[in-house]
Amino acid sequence: MNETSTTPKDIFQSIKSGHEIRPPFLGDNTLYEIGHLMKRCWQENPNDRPDFTSVLSTIKKLSK
Repeated sequence: MNETSTTPKDIFQSIKSGHEIRPPFLGDNTLYEIGHLMKRCWQENPNDRPDFTSVLSTIKKLSK
């Protein structure tokens, strides 16, 4: 999927159909933890998303 021509509707339909959309900066060499954190942040249900404190804690642990 080309990020320059993708519409919000295209993104929504792709996610709903089970396809994963990988941002261009999230390549194969990205740490698993960062990819996992990003997926959690994009959960459809806001209650399933991490709060800011959790995101910050994860980032601090990874930066050590």
